[in-house]
Amino acid sequence: MNVWESSDLVSWSDLRQFDVALDATGAKALEAGMMWAPEATWVPDYDGPGRGSFVVYWSSTVYPTAAHTPGTGSSRVLWGATSDFTQGTYSYGGTFVDTGADTIDTTLIQDGGTTYRISKDNGTGRGIYMESTTAATWWLPSTAWTPIQDRIGAVWAGGNAGGVEGPAVFTDHGEDTWYLYVDVIPSTGYRPMVTKDLDAGWTQLTDPGFSLAPSTKHGGVVSLTAGQYAEVRSADAASAVRSDLGEVTVASGAAAAAVLPARADVVLAYGRGTASQPVTWDTSAVKTAPGRYSVTGVVRTIGANDNQWVGAGGSTAWNAADRRLSSSTAVTVTATVVVTAPSATLTASTRCIAGKAVITGVVRNTGTTPLAVVIRSPFGASPTLIAAPGGSASAAFTTRRASIPADSLTAGALTAAYSARSC
Repeated sequence: MNVWESSDLVSWSDLRQFDVALDATGAKALEAGMMWAPEATWVPDYDGPGRGSFVVYWSSTVYPTAAHTPGTGSSRVLWGATSDFTQGTYSYGGTFVDTGADTIDTTLIQDGGTTYRISKDNGTGRGIYMESTTAATWWLPSTAWTPIQDRIGAVWAGGNAGGVEGPAVFTDHGEDTWYLYVDVIPSTGYRPMVTKDLDAGWTQLTDPGFSLAPSTKHGGVVSLTAGQYAEVRSADAASAVRSDLGEVTVASGAAAAAVLPARADVVLAYGRGTASQPVTWDTSAVKTAPGRYSVTGVVRTIGANDNQWVGAGGSTAWNAADRRLSSSTAVTVTATVVVTAPSATLTASTRCIAGKAVITGVVRNTGTTPLAVVIRSPFGASPTLIAAPGGSASAAFTTRRASIPADSLTAGALTAAYSARSC
């Protein structure tokens, strides 16, 4: 299973993987092929009272031997459980759905203590079908399921039950209504079904207001709060309002990132206006020698996440050699960092406080632009300090010693000596 995680639904972690065919001891439990259409449902007391886990289920072809010889296996829906989507907490569970007829694409929705299971049967002509159970342990193969409806969504494929797959089910926040999207294959994509009573089954929803891009398919709908939705929407950006954010000036040795623009305005997708988002700058090209240096920043947007494989020679083929994940939709901005010889002075002094020597460094900015500096001492370094034009910035270093030898402070290319002190 490929896993990405996020705390804000905008910026996602690097890819990690775990093997869903392994049991809790790490032994291979079966010879499984693909892992299609994975889904997970939280079970609050799966591991005991107050100790929940996710029950994960997915479609796979199971083979009798390790050779995975074509034509010798059949598709079914398998399940396992994990509390955090890592190999350490994961254990393969068993078979969730097996009709003997190549069943795939199972999705669930729960309401009032009833679990509704929607799957695609590729072997008996049932197409997408739905069944239900009131069993608390709905994932176990011993669970009894009550059939509700077959051939769901076939109307969207001209009556061909095999022409739809990949069901995605969700409920409306504001009304007692459920929706089911079915993927009309190969290229039409999702089309809607609707019901106000899950036990009564689904009917075709024909509404001129329904619109999805062609080939939108095999996904899911996640319920969000209004705040979460606003956060995601404000990060769904198509481009930067200005790609070049201008020049900043820093003294030699100062931290360029401290004076580069912290945010950039972006043009939101679907004509939804603009928003301001943080920028992460790459300042590795900025040197200490005076000069002009171009830097690039990546704006925090949904598109900044890795979303495609790129291999040797720029190939995006799924099996390209030396492939790696990258982003094809990141919004980037540029700026110029002008490194100048320091227009500043640094002084150092010592004093005694409570019997311990304290060193103080003061940077005075004699230039006309803000100066970002870090003062360094034998006893540590200050955070980045900003000295306004004509102003100063200071840092005090507590040594926790009664006496210190003479030494010096530095701030970029500036150096200031201080005398020995005994307290």
